[in-house]
Amino acid sequence: MLNRRIAIVGAGVAGTRLAYLLARHGIKTQLFDHKAPWEKPCGGGLTAKVFNDFTDINRWDLNGRANYKMSVITPFGRRIVMTIDNPIVTVSRMRLGNILLDEAIRAGVKFLPYRVKAIQRRDDKIILHTADKEYEADFVVGADGIHSIVRKTFASPLSRDDYFMAYGALLREEVQMPIVIKFYKGYNGYAWIFPRFRETSVGIVLGKNTDRAIMLTELQSFVNKEWSLSGLTPPSIDKPYARAIPSMRRETFLQAIQCGGDWALLGDASGAADPLTGEGLYYAFRTAEILTKAIVSNDIDSYNWEWNKMADISIGKVSKVVDLFYDSRTLRIMGFIMDYSQTARELIGEIISGIQGYDTLRSRMKDEAFQYVKETIWNLLAFKRSKQVNGG
Repeated sequence: MLNRRIAIVGAGVAGTRLAYLLARHGIKTQLFDHKAPWEKPCGGGLTAKVFNDFTDINRWDLNGRANYKMSVITPFGRRIVMTIDNPIVTVSRMRLGNILLDEAIRAGVKFLPYRVKAIQRRDDKIILHTADKEYEADFVVGADGIHSIVRKTFASPLSRDDYFMAYGALLREEVQMPIVIKFYKGYNGYAWIFPRFRETSVGIVLGKNTDRAIMLTELQSFVNKEWSLSGLTPPSIDKPYARAIPSMRRETFLQAIQCGGDWALLGDASGAADPLTGEGLYYAFRTAEILTKAIVSNDIDSYNWEWNKMADISIGKVSKVVDLFYDSRTLRIMGFIMDYSQTARELIGEIISGIQGYDTLRSRMKDEAFQYVKETIWNLLAFKRSKQVNGG
């Protein structure tokens, strides 16, 4: 496949990263996107796992904000204030996109700032149609999100039950508060505040079929309270964005097909995101890496196997327990134990930062269960706890 022409549709993190890696191997690569690089009001959080697994990122001038503090608010008002040893670095998605695109172009990628409107096979070629021109390729990659035109052309579109709709805004002010995550009773989701350098991302996702108006009302209420607690004037979220986030069901995950003889799906287009947290940046980098390996080795079928291997210990495991995690009883117990057990808070911090993988999570929790109980009882009797608001 080294001598074949590759066309990548979508110049987000996954697409630009793949383009860069392929160009480094001398593969002719065209990258299509009519709007890249763009700002995304999502959290923009890079976890320690990203920096550990993709070490070249450490040399980039991201202008990121390292967040060592996090407040978690349960559906019952309990607020747990945590210190994270491995910080979440929040970055501007515009800046990250510029860095990735510049690296790809410098490596030899041909960037075409056009919208791909249709894709078809013609003889043994892939034809990509833009508004006024046709482009030929031997292989096409969909890195253009959940509603990928590549997915629609060569595979089955994701069902509405396989993604969330998130709503939020990017506020042009940096707030001096920690990352804040709030869970809600009766909903599989959360609201967030992710402070960045000179700006702040706020947003909410409350399950797959929750009404937009309900989410926006809850988000504004959440923002009003957190800004007021910090002594700030709450902003008005009058022009919220909407974004689809993959959250694959177990049955969809088991049937996932990510490639064919002349096409493949990448990042969000492949459904690669954590069904629990919605984290997609790590999977954007990881899927780009394993697809590069498959293309360079001229074994595209291996990509489907490697994708499933990657997802089996993360996306697959989590998809089985999402409903259990968001159950009100689980969140009540989790909040109570986190409030009184430092060991439990350390575990949650490592899950959030990506240091603790899902593959060994159950065994670790089993090994540490006695410590959680011992610390909880001891600190409960000693009246030592984390900060709490609005009762427990």
